[in-house]
Amino acid sequence: YLDNITSAGIITATGSHIGGVYGYFDETSWGYYRNSVSSVSVSGVNNVGGIIGTIASDSFYEYHNNTLDNVTISCSGSNCGGAFGSISNPSIEIHDISVIDLTLNASGSAETKIGGFIGEVIGDINVYYNSVQNSFINADNNNRVGGFFGEISGSTYSVIDENYVRDTNIECNSKCGGFVGSILNDIAPILGAYVQGGSLTSISGDELGGFAGYIDSDISISYIYTAIPMTYPVPNTLSGAVVGNNITAGNTQTFNSSNFDSDVYGATNAFGTALAGQENAGNIGPLTTAQMGALTNYNNILSVKLS
Repeated sequence: YLDNITSAGIITATGSHIGGVYGYFDETSWGYYRNSVSSVSVSGVNNVGGIIGTIASDSFYEYHNNTLDNVTISCSGSNCGGAFGSISNPSIEIHDISVIDLTLNASGSAETKIGGFIGEVIGDINVYYNSVQNSFINADNNNRVGGFFGEISGSTYSVIDENYVRDTNIECNSKCGGFVGSILNDIAPILGAYVQGGSLTSISGDELGGFAGYIDSDISISYIYTAIPMTYPVPNTLSGAVVGNNITAGNTQTFNSSNFDSDVYGATNAFGTALAGQENAGNIGPLTTAQMGALTNYNNILSVKLS
């Protein structure tokens, strides 16, 4: 394992699987604790991350109490993230990691999967008590872009709990969310996500959401709070304060105890496409900034201690 190390410098590559610490990782069991990646610039094509470009194994890994500060990620392809580019099929614990003052420049196009924390997740992952703060994601031509995840797929036994994105500006094309760009293929419940401040700007305005841009999956979501201003071309019918486009046919989707800030979104609906019964049942709805600030679970997320 790696413990109490500091990584700094410039890494420039013309290929894929590029990371600030490791490029491609497929070891059996490993830990990465209490480390700092600071003032690092990492450039590559596909699978580029501030810590690791690609994790590809079914073995156990643990990453916790790490800080990434003033990191620049540049990629011309797909699967790029502030901390990790692509993670597939591991047994992994990621918690108490802060990404601060990240600049992520993605010059690719189409379905590229760009995230402030992780670009792409395939399979099960436990991610909790992490944050992306005071960052900028420049992905004007990219789809599946999120402040935290670019895309999550098939994570049926995952724990995704109490992570937040704060004061982060996101520029994208479509399938863009303040927290996650797109969710596919049945994932485990998401319990606690907070998106506040910054901005979410789409050049197309298609499938844009304060929490998620696009969901085509069975899913249960609780304690989601969104307060990120959105800008998109008008007219637009696939943007919502919480989710831009819900594909409900063949999927079971439930939202519980979640809210969006009506002082930020005004008359915007929670969903760009209708999700029958959710708003009317009181499972999700608008609150003022002051009302959201009085919620216990909202304040629990804000009070998470991150190094």
